[in-house]
Amino acid sequence: MLSFGGRRGGGGGGGGAREVEVSNGTVDGDSFSFDLVFELGDNSITLPYSGTWEGDTMEGTRSGGRGGGQPFTGERGG
Repeated sequence: MLSFGGRRGGGGGGGGAREVEVSNGTVDGDSFSFDLVFELGDNSITLPYSGTWEGDTMEGTRSGGRGGGQPFTGERGG
């Protein structure tokens, strides 16, 4: 499981972190892809992510949802 937070990261409309399932992860050199599976009541939503990393930072695109792909960035925590 992955702890995920963001503007819509928490349940009940809050912005807190929640745990989500990560599936279908692949790595090829500095490229990666994975799916995040969010459980919402009796439904689940799968959002595909893909991108690249360099050192401790990553960037890429989240597919699906309204409006097509959305860019994201991340940084290794420690």
